[in-house]
Amino acid sequence: MSDDLPFYKVPFLKAQRRMLNEVGEIRDMPLEFANTIANIYHKFELYIYLNENYDEFKAIDAFVGEKKDSFNLFKDFIREMSKILAHLPELPGFIDDLRELRIEAGENEFQYAVNVLLDSLKYNIKNVLNKRREEDPKFRTVC
Repeated sequence: MSDDLPFYKVPFLKAQRRMLNEVGEIRDMPLEFANTIANIYHKFELYIYLNENYDEFKAIDAFVGEKKDSFNLFKDFIREMSKILAHLPELPGFIDDLRELRIEAGENEFQYAVNVLLDSLKYNIKNVLNKRREEDPKFRTVC
């Protein structure tokens, strides 16, 4: 990356490049889902950038935000990074599967799958499929 770039653009550009290499263009995905995917890549690259350019505690503080309690700050940081590291390797497969689902099963099933992934990736809902089955009777037999 060029040294003349503002510091905040470096992780953004790296995330954009990584995302294009791993999942390709995501303009065919619903906006909220595409934005969630982009945010995961950006947070990952931001973490790497901060880790490489600042001492450990400043990086954590910059990543999670200012808090008075350093233990909770560290705990939030570890929780956020563990989610990102867990999801990042799976994202290319998720995107491929969604594209295939849209073609083979149709728009309703595609949108349902997108909503399930959003509930998990963005809203951190645990046991998403069980909760979806309880809320939506027409999908009880699908999943």
